[in-house]
Amino acid sequence: ATHFAPVLGAANVQAIADAVAGAAPERAPVSFAPGLASTDPLARGAAAPVKTLTIQLEPVSLGKVTLAIRLTGDGVRVDVMAADPKVVPLLNQDRDAIMDAIRRSGVVPDVVTIQAGDAPVRLG
Repeated sequence: ATHFAPVLGAANVQAIADAVAGAAPERAPVSFAPGLASTDPLARGAAAPVKTLTIQLEPVSLGKVTLAIRLTGDGVRVDVMAADPKVVPLLNQDRDAIMDAIRRSGVVPDVVTIQAGDAPVRLG
Protein backbone atom coordinates (compact mmCIF):
# COMPACT_ATOMS: atom_id res chain seq x y z
CA ALA A 1 0.00 0.00 0.00
CA THR A 2 1.26 3.42 -0.95
CA HIS A 3 1.37 5.97 1.85
CA PHE A 4 0.73 9.54 0.81
CA ALA A 5 1.95 12.42 2.93
CA PRO A 6 -0.85 14.39 4.59
CA VAL A 7 -1.95 17.46 2.63
CA LEU A 8 -1.44 19.62 5.72
CA GLY A 9 1.93 18.01 6.41
CA ALA A 10 2.84 15.29 8.88
CA ALA A 11 3.98 17.83 11.49
CA ASN A 12 0.54 19.53 11.57
CA VAL A 13 -1.30 16.19 11.78
CA GLN A 14 0.97 15.09 14.63
CA ALA A 15 0.56 18.43 16.43
CA ILE A 16 -3.23 17.94 16.42
CA ALA A 17 -2.91 14.34 17.67
CA ASP A 18 -0.43 15.32 20.41
CA ALA A 19 -2.72 18.10 21.63
CA VAL A 20 -5.69 15.73 21.80
CA ALA A 21 -3.63 13.10 23.62
CA GLY A 22 -2.39 15.63 26.15
CA ALA A 23 -5.88 16.91 26.92
CA ALA A 24 -7.95 13.74 26.55
CA PRO A 25 -10.63 13.17 29.18
CA GLU A 26 -9.14 9.75 30.01
CA ARG A 27 -6.46 11.75 31.74
CA ALA A 28 -9.07 13.83 33.55
CA PRO A 29 -9.55 13.69 37.32
CA VAL A 30 -11.98 11.15 38.74
CA SER A 31 -14.44 13.98 39.38
CA PHE A 32 -15.40 13.79 35.69
CA ALA A 33 -16.59 10.17 36.04
CA PRO A 34 -20.10 10.94 37.40
CA GLY A 35 -20.92 12.67 34.10
CA LEU A 36 -20.34 9.39 32.32
CA ALA A 37 -22.98 7.69 34.42
CA SER A 38 -25.63 10.30 33.70
CA THR A 39 -28.79 8.99 32.05
CA ASP A 40 -30.14 12.49 31.41
CA PRO A 41 -29.91 13.04 27.64
CA LEU A 42 -29.72 16.81 28.13
CA ALA A 43 -26.74 16.41 30.43
CA ARG A 44 -24.99 14.20 27.89
CA GLY A 45 -25.72 16.51 24.98
CA ALA A 46 -24.62 19.65 26.78
CA ALA A 47 -21.19 18.49 27.89
CA ALA A 48 -18.88 21.46 28.31
CA PRO A 49 -15.39 21.35 26.85
CA VAL A 50 -13.00 19.53 29.12
CA LYS A 51 -10.13 21.24 27.36
CA THR A 52 -9.87 23.80 24.56
CA LEU A 53 -6.55 24.25 22.79
CA THR A 54 -5.41 26.40 19.88
CA ILE A 55 -2.68 25.21 17.52
CA GLN A 56 -0.85 27.34 14.96
CA LEU A 57 -0.46 25.33 11.77
CA GLU A 58 2.71 25.53 9.70
CA PRO A 59 3.16 27.41 7.47
CA VAL A 60 1.57 30.27 9.37
CA SER A 61 -0.57 31.07 6.30
CA LEU A 62 -2.72 28.01 7.17
CA GLY A 63 -3.84 29.81 10.32
CA LYS A 64 -4.89 28.26 13.59
CA VAL A 65 -7.15 25.39 14.58
CA THR A 66 -8.97 25.19 17.87
CA LEU A 67 -9.54 21.77 19.42
CA ALA A 68 -12.38 21.25 21.88
CA ILE A 69 -12.04 17.89 23.65
CA ARG A 70 -15.19 16.94 25.55
CA LEU A 71 -16.30 14.11 27.75
CA THR A 72 -19.80 13.05 26.65
CA GLY A 73 -22.22 10.37 27.78
CA ASP A 74 -20.91 8.20 24.94
CA GLY A 75 -17.19 8.81 25.39
CA VAL A 76 -14.90 11.46 23.91
CA ARG A 77 -15.80 14.10 21.34
CA VAL A 78 -13.17 16.13 19.49
CA ASP A 79 -14.22 19.27 17.59
CA VAL A 80 -11.59 20.68 15.22
CA MET A 81 -12.39 24.28 14.25
CA ALA A 82 -10.32 26.02 11.60
CA ALA A 83 -9.96 29.80 11.87
CA ASP A 84 -9.68 29.97 8.06
CA PRO A 85 -12.59 28.30 6.22
CA LYS A 86 -10.20 27.51 3.33
CA VAL A 87 -8.34 25.08 5.63
CA VAL A 88 -11.45 22.92 6.28
CA PRO A 89 -11.13 20.98 2.97
CA LEU A 90 -7.47 20.28 3.78
CA LEU A 91 -8.42 18.99 7.23
CA ASN A 92 -11.13 16.84 5.66
CA GLN A 93 -8.64 15.43 3.15
CA ASP A 94 -6.34 14.52 6.05
CA ARG A 95 -9.16 13.26 8.29
CA ASP A 96 -8.00 9.62 8.16
CA ALA A 97 -4.40 10.60 8.92
CA ILE A 98 -5.56 12.79 11.82
CA MET A 99 -7.78 10.00 13.21
CA ASP A 100 -4.95 7.45 12.89
CA ALA A 101 -2.51 9.76 14.66
CA ILE A 102 -5.01 10.43 17.48
CA ARG A 103 -5.64 6.68 17.90
CA ARG A 104 -1.89 5.94 17.94
CA SER A 105 -1.62 8.46 20.78
CA GLY A 106 -3.98 6.30 22.83
CA VAL A 107 -7.25 8.22 22.42
CA VAL A 108 -10.22 6.70 20.57
CA PRO A 109 -12.81 9.44 20.12
CA ASP A 110 -16.47 8.57 19.46
CA VAL A 111 -17.06 11.70 17.41
CA VAL A 112 -14.68 13.97 15.53
CA THR A 113 -15.99 17.07 13.77
CA ILE A 114 -14.10 19.35 11.43
CA GLN A 115 -15.51 22.81 10.81
CA ALA A 116 -15.03 26.52 10.36
CA GLY A 117 -17.27 28.75 12.40
CA ASP A 118 -19.69 27.86 15.18
CA ALA A 119 -21.91 24.99 13.96
CA PRO A 120 -20.26 21.55 14.21
CA VAL A 121 -20.78 19.13 11.34
CA ARG A 122 -20.49 15.48 12.32
CA LEU A 123 -18.25 13.44 10.05
CA GLY A 124 -18.08 9.66 9.88
